[in-house]
Amino acid sequence: MAATRVYRFAGLELDPRQGCFRREGREQYPRSKVLQVLVYLLEHRDRLVTKEELIDQIWKRTAVTEDAVFHCMTEIQIGRANV
Repeated sequence: MAATRVYRFAGLELDPRQGCFRREGREQYPRSKVLQVLVYLLEHRDRLVTKEELIDQIWKRTAVTEDAVFHCMTEIQIGRANV
């Protein structure tokens, strides 16, 4: 993952290099694709990102269904609640 920036939002800190979320000293390590989706959404937060774009950018030339995006988004929501 190319991102070297640390993102801070909603009381969370996301460190792509370390591959983790942090809140109040606790860390959580999501799956790589979940982290890639979240970083992509953060980097493109100024516009609407479609499921098709996420699939094209995150799963490059890999056959996946829209369920892959759904599962990543679900894990992001769960992770936010648990960190």
